[in-house]
Amino acid sequence: MSGELVVGIDPGLSGAIAALTREGAIVALADTPVLHVAGSRRVLSLAALSHLLRGIDPSRALLERQSARPGEGVVSSFTTGRGFGELLGVLAALGIPHDDILPQSWRRIIGLPPGSDKDASRLLAIRSWPEARQDLKLAKHHGRAEALLIAEVARRRHFIGDRVPLRVLPARLLTGNASCDMTPGNASDIRATCTAHTGCEAHGIPRCGICKPCASKADAPT
Repeated sequence: MSGELVVGIDPGLSGAIAALTREGAIVALADTPVLHVAGSRRVLSLAALSHLLRGIDPSRALLERQSARPGEGVVSSFTTGRGFGELLGVLAALGIPHDDILPQSWRRIIGLPPGSDKDASRLLAIRSWPEARQDLKLAKHHGRAEALLIAEVARRRHFIGDRVPLRVLPARLLTGNASCDMTPGNASDIRATCTAHTGCEAHGIPRCGICKPCASKADAPT
């Protein structure tokens, strides 16, 4: 394996796969490959998925854990479980080390506010990887966005260390706060420190509105 790439997977037939370098640059971003069978019915294309992952050759993969949702029917639950199992099987067959993570866990780690919708994930990904704006511009691209964010969690864990802050969306885009002075620009700029709020600096996360002690005060500029 290359040892320099990590993959994030947003499971499901509307999901996606993203690969990042050690430095956080995007090297692959693709919708989950599917096959159309029996009319409009879709299933995961195992051959295409295997080909995609083999070409990326990651050192680690992280995928969102899937489980039955409250009120979900038997057929939907079976489809969800089958798809997740197929993903795990492909990763195992290719010899790619992998972990899974609960949706609420990676969203908390990445700094998304509790209860935020999928569009918040998309905006965060656009802000963090402006070079991918065209691939994330539509609401239906939320799967691509979440795959990128999951890959970023994997990148931090695998290459950097759990306590290092992630790329984050400035509070002004999450909350409408105009006081955040995060510098826009290329991918390296979004790792710059935001000084609009002092709380995160005090808690060792020099970005506004993401750590728990500071998130509730994200609208209070210094």
